Order: sequence, then C-alpha cells, then structure tokens
Amino acid sequence: MGDVKEVLEAVNQQLSTLKAGHWQEEVVTWKKTSPQFSYSTSELKPDSIIQCLYKNAEDHVIVTTDVGQHQMWTALHFPFQQPRHFLTSGGFGTMGYGLPAAIGAAVCQPNQPVVCVSGDGSIQMNIQELLTVAKYRLNIKIAILRNGYLGMVRQWQQLFYKHKYSQVKIASPDFLLLAKSFGIKAFQITAKDNLEKIMEEAFQIDGPVLLDFLIEEEVNVYPIVPPGGGNNTDAISGE
Repeated sequence: MGDVKEVLEAVNQQLSTLKAGHWQEEVVTWKKTSPQFSYSTSELKPDSIIQCLYKNAEDHVIVTTDVGQHQMWTALHFPFQQPRHFLTSGGFGTMGYGLPAAIGAAVCQPNQPVVCVSGDGSIQMNIQELLTVAKYRLNIKIAILRNGYLGMVRQWQQLFYKHKYSQVKIASPDFLLLAKSFGIKAFQITAKDNLEKIMEEAFQIDGPVLLDFLIEEEVNVYPIVPPGGGNNTDAISGE
C-alpha cells in the first residue's frame, strides 16, 4: 500500500528492466497451434472481411473493436504490425466501446487512419456518436459485421445451452440511410464479388465511411473456451 504516484513510479522503474521475450515466445506458440477459421457457408466470410480491411488499410492504422464475435475475428485475422494499435476492451465486455475509442484515436492522432470494427448489436450502443464523427470529419472507417444477432451470446446459447435462444435476435436501422443522414458516405456489401472493389473505394475517401457487411446469421468464431474451462486445455475448435 502507498501513495499511487509513488507506487506507479516504482512500478515504472521495474518495467525498464523487464524482459518479456519468454512471454512473447509462448504467445506465438499459442497462435501457431490455435485454429483461426470460421464455419461460414456464405461467400462473404468474416475472416475474409477482416483480411480485406488489413489489405486496404495503411500499415500504421489504428483498429478499434466493440465486443463479441467481430472482436475475436479481428484479433485472429488482422495481422497487427505495431504495438498499441489495437484498441479493445478485452474481456471486460464493454459493448459500445468501439466507436468512442475510434473517435478518441482519430482526435489524438489526426494523421493516422482509424478502423472501427463492430457488430450490429454493439454499434447501436453508441451509434449517436456518428454525429461527432461527421461534425469533425474524422478519418474513421466503420465496418459493421451484421448478422442480426447478439452473436457471441447466441453462440454460447447454441453450444452450451442446446440452442435455447433467448433475447439474442435483434433488429437494426438502415445503417446506410442513417450514415448518409449525417453526411457520411456508406456502402453495403452482401457478396464476395464486390468486397475488394468497395473496400478499395472506401479507403480512398478522405474522411469517415460506414461499411455494412451482411454476413451469415449463425456463423461461429473459434476457438472458444467453455464455461469454467481453460485456454490451454479446454478450448473448442469446431462443431
């Protein structure tokens, strides 16, 4: 116990000599042995969307996410090249985090592009902040992976509660009309055929863009750890 300033200063002194190589090697090992795929039967796959975002974004892009399946897909399939360029609430489950975090990143680093990956559930938690994005013409590309569900909760109910779905099917506004009402350019992508073309066009626009991706309703993200399980022994890698 002690004064928080003194404690933090002492911690910082210890961090200067910290060697984290062994931890980095262990994380790399997990990544090599962990399956990174989805069982989507549609042409427009979540992993393909994330990979296409990476392909069209600049190397120093800052990526934010909300909470849910899209968060996991982003962590698995976006090959981050630099530290502190992935802003996510981690396991805190803070739906609505992604767009405000993207706004903060864009204001703090006005010369860096920002991508906000969200779901149709999470984005509606703070969607009114499109007003802020539009007002300041922030260079944020908002990618909504829309499946009509609170996807991660639905997946848990499917895998661990025998498909007993409760309060997970959701409705959404017309995201394109809503974005355009704020003066934000918007596109809808429904098939793989126009994914590359629209994505390239979106990233050539200087300013905010909203991308509405219609993905398969009940596609799951893997691996997933069951209730009470552990990351190293109990992760489920498929159906």
